[in-house]
Amino acid sequence: MVENQEPTQTQIRRANKSVGGSLILSSVRCTLQYIVLPFALPLLGFGGTVSSVLTLVLSAAAVALLLYNVVELWSTSWRWSYLGLASVLLLIMTVFLIDDVRRLLANV
Repeated sequence: MVENQEPTQTQIRRANKSVGGSLILSSVRCTLQYIVLPFALPLLGFGGTVSSVLTLVLSAAAVALLLYNVVELWSTSWRWSYLGLASVLLLIMTVFLIDDVRRLLANV
């Protein structure tokens, strides 16, 4: 079993990079889902299916990065703090994924 130790500088840099990537992806996903896609796609003549597929892919990527971050931070003293945050975010992302799938199936 791995000891509950303070993270090394390398682990901190990797964690900052992966968490930062997750935040950027979430920002892009939210901007696309709630600002760009509802206005841009109808102007371009695309229906709801394209929007649902794009947000579904972005949401799935965000969940994958979230789980990757949990694995990266598991061997550090930050594990429980990040696991709590990740659990809340995973619940929210699951709701988004279910909504995207529901919308996609309704449009097909």
